[in-house]
This record gives sequence, structure tokens and C-alpha cells, in this order.
Amino acid sequence: MADPTTEPRFFFIHVMKTAGWSLRFQLRAQFPSPQVYPDPDIDANMQQAYSSIEYLWSLPAERRRQIRAYSGHFPWIAVERFDPSLVTLTLLREPIDRSISYLKHCTHYHPQHKGMPLEQIYEDQFVFQFFIRNFQTKMFSMREGDELKNCMEVIDIDEERLALAKRNLERVDVLGLTEHIGDFAETMAQRFGWQMETDTTVNAARGDFEVPQSLIERIATDNAADVALYDHGCHLLASLAGESAKA
Repeated sequence: MADPTTEPRFFFIHVMKTAGWSLRFQLRAQFPSPQVYPDPDIDANMQQAYSSIEYLWSLPAERRRQIRAYSGHFPWIAVERFDPSLVTLTLLREPIDRSISYLKHCTHYHPQHKGMPLEQIYEDQFVFQFFIRNFQTKMFSMREGDELKNCMEVIDIDEERLALAKRNLERVDVLGLTEHIGDFAETMAQRFGWQMETDTTVNAARGDFEVPQSLIERIATDNAADVALYDHGCHLLASLAGESAKA
């Protein structure tokens, strides 16, 4: 068994509704259970372990020495302050697709949203403010002075925040796109020798829904920062692909 104190250690920043649950399950196939965080045999409250910044930061040193791979709904700053030596991984998703996927998720998992049209769920300010509006940019632009309890803080995303999110995204060691998750899996396999599958879907939004054009247009307008961040991620990956082709 590899020594977790000398081998590379990883942190998957799981942006909601980007196929992250599929990757989380695959992480557990790469390492023994005690080396993957969170661990259902250790962390009694998995939801808290997967999202509470305080819980993450309070992990005892002995446990941290055991862990090879972390995953969770944590903003960039939480990972940076926790351990900047970790190899960071993340997936971005086209913002309209991500938002619609989350709305579909609500109809399946939230009793109060069952049977509701997607546009009506989008009007729910709790859903909109915490889980949709420029959510991906928020994950990479939270900073000192924010509440830093979890990723559910409501933040006004301005040009300064967007610029910060872009800079932090550039610091991610392995960036992928949900729409091209096969490329992400291939990168992980080549760089770290992981055995990755690309056809595994866990916690995927289900059901056929009519998506009005008016809703699509609203999402694009309301999530302009996420559109810009996603485009930046696409340019970063294209640049890396160009460099690889020249090598």
C-alpha cells in the first residue's frame, strides 16, 4: 500500500451538478476507504463532512496524514487555506445546462418542488440565490472576509469577483468540463495512473421536462459571470491542448 505521507494527495472541488458524484465514487475505487474523505465509517454526518468548512478545517492531524483524496462542495479558498500542497481537481459545466440540471434535481429530491414547472422552481429565491446564480463563479471567488461556513453564502458577483475566480481557476491543477468528462478521465489516467470510467452516472437529474426558451434566456442573463468563467475554462483547456500538440 502506498504511503499517504509521501504520495501525491488530491482534493476534488465538487461544483454541484457537474457530474461530481460520479467522480467521487471513482475516487473510492482508486484508494482504500480510510484514505478517502469523507468516509461513512468515520464521518457520522456525511452531509456536514462534505460541505462544512469548519468541519474540514478541524480534521485532526493524524487523520489528515491518512487521507490521499478529499472531495466536497468546498470553495477554492477553503482548500487553499486547508492545505495548498494538495493536487486540485475540478469540473465546470456549461451554465445553462448546469442550472437546468439543478432545477430537475429539485423536482426529484425536494418534496416542495415535485410536479412544479422548472420556471416556477427558478423563481424560488432560496434555490436561485444559493444554488444557481453564478454558483460556479462563487465557488472560485469566495475570499477572506466572507462568512466561510459553506458554499451557500449569497455573494454579489461583480467584475472583481469574476477576475478573482478566473485567477483561481488558472491555479487548479487538473481542470475538466462535464461535457468532455472523457478527456478529464484520460488526463487523470495519464498523469496519475488512475483507472477511470467515463460512462458512470450517479445522482444525475432524471425526467423529461419542457424547458421554455424564455427560461434559457433568463438563465444566460442571470448567470453572465458563470458564462464568462466557463468560457475562460474552455480557453484554458484549449491552450493546454495546443501546447501538448506542439510538444
